[in-house]
Amino acid sequence: MKRILFWASGMFALGEVAYLYADRIMVYGIALAMSVCLVLIFTKRRKYLRQAIFLCVCVVCGFLFIMIKNSKMPIDYKSGYSEQKYFIESDAVVCEVNHDKQCIVAKIGNGMASYKIIVYQVKDNYSPGDYVSLNGNISQIEEPTNPGVMDMRKYYAAREILFSSNSKDIQINMLPGRKNYIYSFWGKINNIRGKLIYRIQKLCDADTAGFLISVLLGDKDYLDDDTEKLFQLNGISHILVISGLHISLLGGVIYKFLGALSINKNLGAIITIITLIFYGNMAGAGYATMRAVMMLITSIVGDRISRDYDMLTAMSLALLVMMLANPFCILDGGMVLSFTAILGVSLGKYIIKLLMKKRTFKTLKKKRQILYYIISGIIMSASVNIMLTPVMCGIYYGFPLFSLLLNIIVTPLMSIVVILGIAGLLVPFVIPVWGMMIIFPIKYIYQFYICICRCIIKIPIHYVNTGKPSPENIIIYYLIVLFSLVIINPAVQRKIRKYIYSRFHLSFSVKKWSILFTVIWLAVSGLTGSVALILHSISRESIVAFVDVGQGDGTFIRTEKGINMVIDGGSSDNEKLGEYVIAPMLKYYNMARVDYWFVSHGDTDHISGLLYVLREGALSGISIENIVLGCRFMEDDVIQQIISMANEQGINIITMYPGNYLSFDGGKITCLAPDMLFDYEDKNQASMALLFSSADVRILFAGDTDSVGIDNILESGVLDRALSENDVSDGDRLDEVAYVTPLCVLKLPHHGSKYSVSEELYSYFSGGIGIISCGENNRYGHPHRETMERLEEAGIAVYRTDELGAIEMCLKDGRIGIVVYGKRQ
Repeated sequence: MKRILFWASGMFALGEVAYLYADRIMVYGIALAMSVCLVLIFTKRRKYLRQAIFLCVCVVCGFLFIMIKNSKMPIDYKSGYSEQKYFIESDAVVCEVNHDKQCIVAKIGNGMASYKIIVYQVKDNYSPGDYVSLNGNISQIEEPTNPGVMDMRKYYAAREILFSSNSKDIQINMLPGRKNYIYSFWGKINNIRGKLIYRIQKLCDADTAGFLISVLLGDKDYLDDDTEKLFQLNGISHILVISGLHISLLGGVIYKFLGALSINKNLGAIITIITLIFYGNMAGAGYATMRAVMMLITSIVGDRISRDYDMLTAMSLALLVMMLANPFCILDGGMVLSFTAILGVSLGKYIIKLLMKKRTFKTLKKKRQILYYIISGIIMSASVNIMLTPVMCGIYYGFPLFSLLLNIIVTPLMSIVVILGIAGLLVPFVIPVWGMMIIFPIKYIYQFYICICRCIIKIPIHYVNTGKPSPENIIIYYLIVLFSLVIINPAVQRKIRKYIYSRFHLSFSVKKWSILFTVIWLAVSGLTGSVALILHSISRESIVAFVDVGQGDGTFIRTEKGINMVIDGGSSDNEKLGEYVIAPMLKYYNMARVDYWFVSHGDTDHISGLLYVLREGALSGISIENIVLGCRFMEDDVIQQIISMANEQGINIITMYPGNYLSFDGGKITCLAPDMLFDYEDKNQASMALLFSSADVRILFAGDTDSVGIDNILESGVLDRALSENDVSDGDRLDEVAYVTPLCVLKLPHHGSKYSVSEELYSYFSGGIGIISCGENNRYGHPHRETMERLEEAGIAVYRTDELGAIEMCLKDGRIGIVVYGKRQ
């Protein structure tokens, strides 16, 4: 069996994935693998029986290996997050130290039973390799409480970090006389990185230095945040990661330079390998970096033992080594992107290899090399994008439309950046004044990148937001790619021609055969693509998501036909809410284009997310068509700031009065307050109140209004009229997650404050449910005891974001399902 290591590592990884995601992915993956094996066995009269058994054994080995690793951990990763505190009393070795962030990472145990703890706010000086005793309380890394946001528990598990703590909760004592010299050695190597960072900062301006530090040393802490977002939106963020380009340039130059000095080739290979390992660890030892290092080492070793280098075999060896070292590494998104990119490169080389069999392409390579390299570059870039697109959609919920074009321009220049960067660091040791001169051109390359990226994001469709793709659609996508590879293979085409001729005695000219295969490819791809679209349309449903923003408020509404609405979206205890919660969640729900963003009033805990989107503009990845305001906030300074930024970006401003409504998909959202004639005491009391009405649900949003404001709404009769127009019934509760419709839902005003209690209002929602948005252990004591008691008396089931995380209501076919995220136990 060709490339046995490729198939072994792939099946081993499939076994690990099957264990970690023991749901639809496991079923689909195992079923697909077994189906392939059965087809091979029965169609070839058991010719591939041993190979099929081997593949199945690899899947089982991957499954068992990670299961054994998980069983030796103090907690079960698959059991989910728990707030339970754990007491620990153990010796540990410090393996990482970050003085800027005042944290250390300590490793406990050895072998498969080892795990790591990250401790924050450590002010004492520790060094990698120090042995310490830990005595105190530790906690699990918390899972996200909102869908679509970064899963820190998964991120840290991929680095073997299972627990976190704070220096005030755990006692750390140095153990003198003991030292782990391996970690100590790597710590000294990392100190060199600090000196190189200082040297780069001396050689160029801050922005260029941040870019160069990221490119050469893999440290993004010095990179401008806007630059990182800009590169990510344009699909070129891979240039900021130490990967194959950097490693191959460095290793290739060193290996050939040593050879040119007539140094023994074996010794030169050893020196190059050691240098690569040092550089990889100095650059942070990320998975993409170490993958590139191991692949280049495989190439060098293959050269010394007179073996041809095979990219897929080298990639498979790197993957297998990483999985054996830490089976949870498969959770890391960067690692998945890195290995998928290599598959894309292999796909590109395969296509170019097939084209080289054509006389026209051979002639092109001989006589017009520039055109040949341009076409080859386009093929390689397209192949990488083809393989990466589903993974990008799974991680970032979309893909940059012009990344293919941009990578053709950017990638060749990166070779110049890396060469000049390395030379600029090394040459000053010989001729000090040359360093700045060598690095100087990098400034203009960096500015060129920024300029072209900013031009592209001005194009309205520069980024395609797909939302979170389903496993079914990802599998269908890769099946289309696999079928395309099979159908373009000349050997397969010959077998098909031979079968058709022997079976039906039909033979055509070469041109007609090409047309036939093209028609077959289009038919099969179109059919499978249609199936994917049908599955997507069937699964699409209306969503109302009450976001866990901490102490604040925010709701997303997506109708079945794709009308996107946001109500508020702010927090007083999460400064990065817009960047880390609001924007990712909107992309997750395929709501990157917001049709209507409603603002109840101008408090920070209701608008900080909107302010982030307006300030960042296109860099946020979110576009807004209309901002809807209440009629009593035109003199509010914050609201005026919102209006000013909206006008600059061409966003329409809509002012709503009581009784005004916006219609959509057979439903509408009606304004109930504020009343232009009522004398409100403050802006909380004058919050804009909205009634969302559809065939399935009626939801009242009252902002931060108090009982006085609520009484005004009830006395005006606007709520009665809005409800009667939609023929609302109270609804009957079926179980804890499903309700018949129409259902009445009350979004509790002012986070469940006792000053907003209204028994008359609660009577409208008796038998329905109440949603309370508040922060865990918030300083206001929300929700107040009085509110909870009145809700219980009214027979309203309560869902709280501080206890359940985000609360998602899925509306489809006359039923409502309720899903909670990050449930705290």
